[in-house]
Amino acid sequence: MKRLLISLILLLTACYKNETPPAPEPGSLQTYGSGVYTFTWSPEQSDRPVKVYYHIPQQALQNSAVMMVFHGAGRDALPTREGLKALAEEKGCILLVPEFSNEVFPGSNQYNLGGVFINGESPDLNEMLPESRWTFALVQPLFEDAKARFRFTNSTFDAFGHSAGAQFLHRLLLFQPTIAIERAVSNAAGWYTLPDATVEFPYGMEVTGFTQPQIDGIFNKNLRVGVGALDTDPNSFNLRHTAEADAQGNNRVQRAQYFFQQSAQLAQQAGSAFQWRFSVWPGVGHDLEASAEYAFDLLYP
Repeated sequence: MKRLLISLILLLTACYKNETPPAPEPGSLQTYGSGVYTFTWSPEQSDRPVKVYYHIPQQALQNSAVMMVFHGAGRDALPTREGLKALAEEKGCILLVPEFSNEVFPGSNQYNLGGVFINGESPDLNEMLPESRWTFALVQPLFEDAKARFRFTNSTFDAFGHSAGAQFLHRLLLFQPTIAIERAVSNAAGWYTLPDATVEFPYGMEVTGFTQPQIDGIFNKNLRVGVGALDTDPNSFNLRHTAEADAQGNNRVQRAQYFFQQSAQLAQQAGSAFQWRFSVWPGVGHDLEASAEYAFDLLYP
């Protein structure tokens, strides 16, 4: 009996060692789960590395949708990924969350305003930085690097920005009109840069060197301006109150409506097709995850 048991154990062990693993599905990334890596966009920008927190769903394929998320003023890329990865699993989209740390991209000038000017709050065309130094300029190379790193085949990506990240995202579309963003959701920005060459930056595009016809290209973008219905606190933390910001409204809901409506009028004046959409998320305050649920449902039904 003892010899029989030993023989059975040896036989089972041999079978286990010789078992051939199942072939991967066609188009599989063969990489999934959560992780982080450091992206350096060019030798000239080696002083400004960006950590990228990612999540790749188990069912993801090489042609799965890629969603790049821009975090808020807390520079909280890791918590942002953790809060959204269940949604990514549900929808089957690949999640990329770059971290714009305060150490590398200090202040709102380097993040919210995209690092276009030495001082974006008091812009001077003579103090406009080379495009290669704009924070905006790293986004397309970051996507191309991720494509090579994970073997994506998509030539475009989607984008979701919340709060300060929404500020970054809508300005990114203004300053990088050829960027390969397929669909974008700018959610709950505290205030906006109008696509208007007659309003001085950072509240419009005057002083940037962009002409109105160049700016008008943003109206053809698949952009959804979103905000939570309960995001109405005029004293919300970090909500800017200047004469120019308050002219857009007293809270984030009013300012989102103002930005959308003013942009629609500008598009009409220019004779441009207006592809944007506006959404107020019911029952939602200034909440990243609750807003993202609505936005992801629209993008990935």
